[in-house]
Formats: sequence, C-alpha cells, structure tokens
Amino acid sequence: MATTDSNGIVRQVQAAIKQDQFKSTKKRTPETAKFALMVLVILASVGLGVLAALLSLPFYVIMIALPILVVLFFYFQKNLWLSPIIILLAAAFSPFYLDTGTNSVIVDGLLLTILFVGIWVLKMFVVDKRFHLYPTPMNFPLLAFIVVVPISLLWSIVFRDASIQAWGSFTMVQIATSAVMIMLACSYLLVANVVRNVKDLKTLYWIMLIASIAGLLYEFRVIGFEVSTGGLFTMWVICLLTAMALFNTKMPVVARLAVLALAIIWFDYSFGIRITWLSGWLPAMAALGFLFYSRSKKLFILLLLVAAVIFVSNTNYFEGVYQAEHSESGVTRYMAWLKNWEVTSQHFLFGTGPGGYAVYYMTYFPNEAMATHSNYIDVVAQTGVVGLIFYLWFFVAQALFGLRFLKRIRGRGDFVEGLAYATMAGTIGCIVAMAFGDWLLPFPYTQGISAYDYVIYSWMFMGALVALERLTNPALLDNTILNQA
Repeated sequence: MATTDSNGIVRQVQAAIKQDQFKSTKKRTPETAKFALMVLVILASVGLGVLAALLSLPFYVIMIALPILVVLFFYFQKNLWLSPIIILLAAAFSPFYLDTGTNSVIVDGLLLTILFVGIWVLKMFVVDKRFHLYPTPMNFPLLAFIVVVPISLLWSIVFRDASIQAWGSFTMVQIATSAVMIMLACSYLLVANVVRNVKDLKTLYWIMLIASIAGLLYEFRVIGFEVSTGGLFTMWVICLLTAMALFNTKMPVVARLAVLALAIIWFDYSFGIRITWLSGWLPAMAALGFLFYSRSKKLFILLLLVAAVIFVSNTNYFEGVYQAEHSESGVTRYMAWLKNWEVTSQHFLFGTGPGGYAVYYMTYFPNEAMATHSNYIDVVAQTGVVGLIFYLWFFVAQALFGLRFLKRIRGRGDFVEGLAYATMAGTIGCIVAMAFGDWLLPFPYTQGISAYDYVIYSWMFMGALVALERLTNPALLDNTILNQA
C-alpha cells in the first residue's frame, strides 16, 4: 500500500512539474517575442542607418520608421494575408520610389516585399517556432536558387578577373540586383503560403481587372495617372480575362463577354501596335493557344483558322514585319548570345554574379556589348550552371504541378477553375517569354531595378496557382474555405 501511495505521489509531483513547465513556457513566449522584437529593431536600425548613408535620408525619417516597424510587425504577423494585396496594389498603381543616386531607383513594390517577407520569416521562427512551407515540388529548387544568388555574388567578387576595373556604383548595383532576384522568388512563396481563402485571390484578380482598364486609359493618354503596364502585364491581363470568360461558367454571360472583349482589346494592342516586338505578343499567343485547346479542341481549331485567314490576307505585311524583326533582333540576339558565352564559359560554375557580366563587357569589348534578350542566358551568365539547373527545375516542376492540378479541378466551372487555367497559361507564357527577354529576372542595365513593379506580376500569379491548389486540397480542405468564396 505504501508503495502504491508513493507511486501516486511521484505521478502527482511529475504532473505538477509538467504543469509548471507549461506555465513557464507560456510566460516565456511573450519574453521571446519581446527579445525577437528588440533584435528586429536593432537590425532595422542598422539597416536604416546604412540606407540613410546610401540614399542621404534625413535622420528624422529613421526615427519615425523604427516605431512604425514595430507596429507593422505586431499587426501583419497576424494579418499576413493582406501582404500580397498591398504589394500588388503598390506595384500596379503607386509611383513611389527611392532614388539610389546610381541612375536607378528602388520601387515601393520591392520595399514592401522585403518588409512583408521579413515579417513572415520572423513570425515563423518567433511565433510558430518552425520554418514551414506548403509542401510542393517547387520549394526545393526555388529555395536552392535563392541560396545560389548570394553565393554567386560573393563568388563573382572573389574570383573576378584581375584585369576588371569595376566602376564605383557597381557593387551596390549587384547587391540591389541580388535583392530583386531573391525577393521575386520570395513573393511567389509568400502568395503560395499566406493567402487564406479564395476571396483573397478574387481580390488579386479584381486589382488586375481594374489595372487592365486603367492601363488602357493610361496607354492611350486618356488619364494621366500612371499604371505599371510594362513587361508581361499585357500577357497576364489577357490570360486572366480570357480564362475567366472560357472556364468560369458561373459568371453571368454579359460579364464573360465583357471581360473577353477587354482581352481582345489588349491583344489587338499587343499584336497590332507591338508586332515588331516578338516578346510583346508571342507569349500571349502561346498562352491563348493553351487556353483554347484546354477549353475545346474545336475552339482551338477555329482559332487557328481565324489566325490563318488573317495571315493570308496580310501576307506582304507580315513578311515585312518578319524581315525587320529578324534583321534587327534575330541576328542581334544570336550574336549577343555568342558574345556572352565568351564571358560565361570562363565563369561556368556560379557565373559572374547578379548583373556581373556588364563589367566584363565594358572591360573586354565595350563597343560590342549587347543585351542577351534572354532570361535563360542571363541566369547562367549571372548564377552559373548551378543556378540554371535550379531555375529550370523550378519551372518544370511548376508546369507539371499545374497540369496535375488542372486535371483535378476540371469541370468545376467557377472562379477557381478560371484562375487556375489563367495562372497555368501565364506560366507557359513566361516560359516562352524568357527566351526573348529578361522578363522574369530583370537585368539591371536593361530594364533596371525599377522593372520590379511589373515583373512581380508573373511571380505572384504563378504563386497563386499553388495557393489555389492548397485551398482546394481534399486532404487539407476546411469546409469553410470555399464557402467564403
């Protein structure tokens, strides 16, 4: 009996100890958050100090920014779902930027991405106590590419040719280019993981719909308010509008016809006015081909017949356009790739670093330096074969992931199916576009750092494809999610 009693007492003591440990853990959690916040403020102070030195910001801006950062952390770590919406709004409509003094600017879309990704990562380590992403085949290659970027930057500095003379702002340009490459990839992960329901994705869609209307008015100088319509904006607008008209059968017929008419206007603008710019219309053509083929084989054949009639009735015009484009860009592009290989072949493993081959061009053949007009060439030139492997791996995984997802949701006839086909078609368009321009990772001496505001469209909506799959995954689906849609 004594033994039994003693065992009971031992169990009670153990339970009390565990309860005390649990209480102490609960008490320590706020202390951990306070400590993390203190570290964040210190790091932010250092970062803002460096930024102030580089951009000549007044001291009072730094003092104002610190408490704002504290408030933002506490608010957005609980409301991260707002971050993609805010970033997209800023990228599309806000003209705010910081002048770096190096003939380039840091746009608000980049600053906001850095802010929200920082809050997201800090939340995972401080609040969630673990680094976690929704499991997809794209996570590993994309994270690996993010790691390769700073490695290639350091590699390019350590192993830079002895004869290279870099100009004063070159290192800062490389650092900024690294930030752009990393944050674009992070924006994909952010959308894929923090969107809470289909309503949030509808908000992103509506932002692009409004931007497409305002963008047309801006392009034709009807309004003076600037809308960021560069890069692949036209392709994404065409994909989003056309896919919704073709696949969202729950949408009213009038609304479907309206968005389709808007898509036709944008395509006419892209194909008619920018026909000599191959990457201005070919990605959209590839995306449309995928959408029409997926919707109906007969509809796809009809599209081909219409295209053939237009081509045959304007043969002389199209032959002239082809010859002009071929002589101006086709031959030039091929020569640019050969010239780039003269540099890349000597820095094959990790490349010349972000934006790095520009300094080699200006040292070895300044009169023959030409833009590569290809993200694929740029990636291997800047991050080497290691970076290229992970980059291609990501896009192959994204395409296969998207095709599997489309098979699962085909026939829903709702917003989810429409957006899924739009994002998949956009992914295909991006794969095509990268062969003819630096549309996914802007080169600092062609599009510049400011291109971030329109390049981010591609990364965010490719990430939206993952968010859709996550929100409709039968294994994870909460019955309330789709009800909120």
